[in-house]
Formats: sequence, C-alpha cells, structure tokens
Amino acid sequence: MSTFSKVYLLKSRKKDFAQVELVAFVVTIIFILMGIVAIYVSGTIKTFADEIPSENAIREQLLNKGENSKIFDRNGQLLYTFKDPDRDREYITIDEITPEIIAAVIAIEDQDFYVHQGINYVALVRAAITSLDSRGERLVGGSTITQQLVKQILLTNEQSADRKIREAFLSLIVERDYSKDKILELYLNTANFGGRVQGIRTAADVYFGKSVADITVAEAVYLIAMVQSPGELSPLFSDDKELAASLLKSRQEVLLNSMQGLDKINAYLNTADKEFLRIPGRPSLDSADAKNIKIAAALKESIVVKFFSESIDAPHWVFYVRSVLRGNPYNLSINDLYSGGYRIYTTLDLELNKLGEEKVRSGVERWGSVYGFENSSLVSIDARTGEILAMVGSKGYSLQSDPSNRKFDPKVNVSLSKQTLGSSLKPWVAYLAFNSGRYQPGSMIEDSEQVFYGNYRPKNFDGRFQGEMTITQALLDSRNLPFLKLLYGMGDSSLGNLMKQIGYAPENSYGLASAIGGVDETLLDHTAAYTGFANGGQAMRAQSILKITRANNEVIYNWSPQVKADLNRQAVGQVNAILGNKSYQPGTYSLKFVGNQKLAGKTGTSDGNVDTYYMGYGPKVVTGVWCGNNDNARMSSSALGSTTAVRIWNDYMRGLFSLRPELGQPGSY
Repeated sequence: MSTFSKVYLLKSRKKDFAQVELVAFVVTIIFILMGIVAIYVSGTIKTFADEIPSENAIREQLLNKGENSKIFDRNGQLLYTFKDPDRDREYITIDEITPEIIAAVIAIEDQDFYVHQGINYVALVRAAITSLDSRGERLVGGSTITQQLVKQILLTNEQSADRKIREAFLSLIVERDYSKDKILELYLNTANFGGRVQGIRTAADVYFGKSVADITVAEAVYLIAMVQSPGELSPLFSDDKELAASLLKSRQEVLLNSMQGLDKINAYLNTADKEFLRIPGRPSLDSADAKNIKIAAALKESIVVKFFSESIDAPHWVFYVRSVLRGNPYNLSINDLYSGGYRIYTTLDLELNKLGEEKVRSGVERWGSVYGFENSSLVSIDARTGEILAMVGSKGYSLQSDPSNRKFDPKVNVSLSKQTLGSSLKPWVAYLAFNSGRYQPGSMIEDSEQVFYGNYRPKNFDGRFQGEMTITQALLDSRNLPFLKLLYGMGDSSLGNLMKQIGYAPENSYGLASAIGGVDETLLDHTAAYTGFANGGQAMRAQSILKITRANNEVIYNWSPQVKADLNRQAVGQVNAILGNKSYQPGTYSLKFVGNQKLAGKTGTSDGNVDTYYMGYGPKVVTGVWCGNNDNARMSSSALGSTTAVRIWNDYMRGLFSLRPELGQPGSY
C-alpha cells in the first residue's frame, strides 16, 4: 500500500462525533438551500444548460475577452491604451502547469477543489458563520475555483441573487462536462493578474521574465495572491504602484505562513501526487511527505519583479485623466478601463501640450541655474469653455530622478499640487473693490505701514512704502499694503467667499493674508479661475473629458461647458484694462505681450521667493506658469514672477498663436 493510502486510511478512521454533528448540520443547511434553488430555477434548467458553451467557444472567449480602453486628445490622437506590455496571450495546458503553481492556487483559492462537485457547501456555511460571528469584521469568501471560472467567462459582475444562483447552477454543469484538470487549466488561463495580463503564462513573463516551468513557490504564491484584487494589488498596473507592491508582498508572506500548516499541500509539493489534493478538509498527515521544506524556503526567497517602461504621450495628463475617470460622474473602475473597450476623448491638444513640455524644459534649463529653481509647470485652458488644452506637470516626466536631490521629482504633477499663489491673487481683490461700488481704478489708497489685528505687520517685497497711489498703480507695481487695506476694509471673508464660488478649494481658510496670495491652491484651479477675467465675466469649470463611447461607438457621456460663477462684467473689464495696459512695460514686463495680441496678466511671487507665477490670458485662452522646487527650497532673491515664469509663458504663447492662430485675437483690453 502506498504512503498516501496508509496516511489517508489512518486519518479517515479518526472521525469523532463532533465532526459527524457538523456534517449533519451542514447537510441540513444544504438540503434547505437546494430546495430553495430547485423552486427558484424550476422551468429554467434547460435555459441554464443551453448557456454552457462548447470548449472551443470557451477558448475563443478566453482569447478575445475584453477590449482595451483608450484615451485620445481632442483631435483624435491616441495618447494611451490600457494594456499590458506583453500582447502575447498563449494558452497553456494543465500538463505545462507546475506543481508550484497548482499548489499555490489550490491553497489560496479552493483547498477542496479536487473534492467538491463545483460548490463547496461546507465552505459557504463556514464563510457565513465566520462573517456573522465576527459581526462582519472578517469576511470569508465561499466561491470555488469553478464558480470563479463561471463568473469570469460566462457571467457578468452583477451583484444579485439571480446571478449567484446562475453561477451555482452553471458551476454544477461545468463540473459535469469538464474534468477537474480542464477546469483548473481554464481558470489559470482566464485569471487576471493586473492590467491586461490574462493567464498564468503571460503573468510569469510580464512579472518575472520567466517561463511557467521556472516559477518558484514564492513567485507562484506572489502571482496567485493578486488574483482576488489585481486592480489594487498589481505592482505594475495599480494607480499607487508602491503601495500595491507593499500590500502584495505582505499578503504573499501571510499566505506562505498559512501554507506551512497545510499538510496535503506540502505533500503534493514534495511528491507531485494529486491524490493528496483529493483528501477533504485540512488533514494532519503523519508522513515525511508532508514536511514544509519548500514553503519554508519560499519564505526566505526575495521577490524581484521585472519592471518595464512604457512610452506615454502627455504622461502627467494621462494619469490625471485616469484618476478623474474613477470619480463622478464617470465612475469607471480600473477593471472597466482595462477591459471595457471605452474610447475616452479628452480636451487636451497634444500638439500644444508637446509645445508646453518643450518650453517648460528649455525654460528651466536656461533660467533655473540663474534664479535657483529646478522645476516648472504649465496649464493652458480655453477661456470660453474651460477645456484644458495643455497640462505639463514637471520639466520632464521621463527624466531620471536623483534621490539626493529633492528639488526635482519628475513624476509629481505640480499643476495638481498646492502652492502659495503670491501676488497673482491680487487681481481678485481689485475685482472685489470695483464690484463693491466703493472704489474705481483711480481711487486713492495708502501704501504705508499698518499693523493688523494687533500683531500682523506685513511689508512690501522691496521693504519700502510709496505713500498714496491709485489702485491701478498699486496693482501694476504689485504693492502689498494697499491690497491688504482694501480687503481689511471690505472684510476678510469677502475674498474667501469669492474664491470658493469661482472654483478654488472650498476647504481652505482664507484670511487677510490671502489678499497678497498667502494661501495654497493648485495651478489648475488658479488657471481655471482666471477664465473669469479672460472671457469677460464667466469663471468656467475646468474640464478634461469631452466624450466617452463604447467600442461600438455608443455615446455614454457627452460634455457641455459649465459656468462656475457669473461675475460683474464692468468690474472684470476694469481689472483687465489695468493688467492689459501695454504702455506699462518696465523691465521684463514687455514679455506679458505677444505681437498685437489682446493679452493681460499678473505675476506672483510667494513669501521667501519659494514660488513664482505668471497668469496670462487673452479672450480665448488662459495660461498659468509656476516655477520653483519640489521641496519648497527658496530660489534666489531676484527670482520673481517677472524674471522666471513670464519668460516660459511668453515662449509658450508665441508658439501657441503660431500653431493655433484661431485662439488669438488682436487688440487691447
């Protein structure tokens, strides 16, 4: 008699009364459930049976299941395809699948796979009891490998009692028509391992650059561990790859530790004898075959994932859009995007974005060393609609990062990071003053020292005071005290209320210092708010998605422009007349204008020369530029919006009007 037979016969005689009681209880529950199911599916058995496709049909569904979703720019230029780096999805037979992989999938997904007939009633009851006993804190799955296969190939992800009953019934039919080895083969060929990686053969190659035959126990458990939630656990395809890698490694270690105590899994690993897998439950085997030698070794093995690089047009934009698609009103999951076949048409103009990338990079290379900054960001928006035309998150997404240099991080999209706005916020204080009816551009205001609220003693950037001046002159010269006095007189909350209306962060606290830009906002929100000046009175909601269709061209989302706030057009016109004054061009202020284009704008420099801005606009387009360092290191004392950001803005706008002359308009504000 074989070792397996001796061990199994020995253990089979050791059933006690408690186990018999449990079996009787489970059988009772099963008969009740089967009665309910029989009543429910009465008259539909033939329909369900007819839904089982042939093996060839299943194979065809496997190879063609799902379609890549794609992101396009506004002109139909492909920006990104949701896909894996390896397009080969070769089918692998059960004979080619090693004991390491089979042991991993059986131990993790369905320990009684070779015992049950498609539905593990004991596991279902155990899952229910565990979940109830823990009051929902521990949720244990009860689906067998067969049920998971049925859900992957034959059913949708609909969460309903009808779908669960169909799943159970079809699982019984699949078990009747296919062998256990064939079911396991199909499962391992349809399992998703993140992104478009389908099947264990592709997963082995994509993650480890190996054939299935060379996958170790540690690697097999690592791969199978991500099957239940590949969108969140894949270190290659999840949104937060670093977090996913950490979570997956922890899960792999927990699973390996659990497997040490599974005698039948260890015995199968050591002997490749599937008879061990046909033992029900979790038996204790008195055999040298059951030693956990391979699992113990796997716990000491380091996992090295083969990371790959992919070329993406407008990468900061693509990853921004990916995050937008997962929220309202789109609510597309990662799995939807990987296999739903959606066509996402965005507002981006790829040609303008490439222009922006070029000008940001060359601007940092030319002026960064002069003024002490190593990064820059740019956002360009259609002032009439709020459509984002360009988003450049850094001087170069694909540039190498230096761990010792925290001033530049290529992957961080600075246009979505909050930075201090500086004087680029003063036009909104001027707007409030004119809108109140108490002030005009020619109204006089003192540029003199004043202490606010007992201890707030602000200064001008040059440390001097110029006395009485008009609001026009104060805005052109970007004096601090006049605007603090204006806001103080109108009430600190007035600016905060306006900013929330026109699209700035509603959670921010806007105090008196906001008058001179002492508040952190994103460049994207800042640029979108300036559409209210550019178009003459309507602050537009920034928009990234124009249209979403299915692969069959069915439109499921179509966008139309949305106004965030209607502004006082007269007050807006007064601000524009000041900021668009072409006769005022000291120093580099001539860079605020391009040829005969109708343009206006405002510089900004935060306290300590940490951030510099230029927010420039015409009637049809607004472009905001930020310069600084990722770690908020100070730039040189000569780094101002007028010496840094405006240079990059001017280079970009010249190119924009050359590429897209329709976005220009001659004249003056």
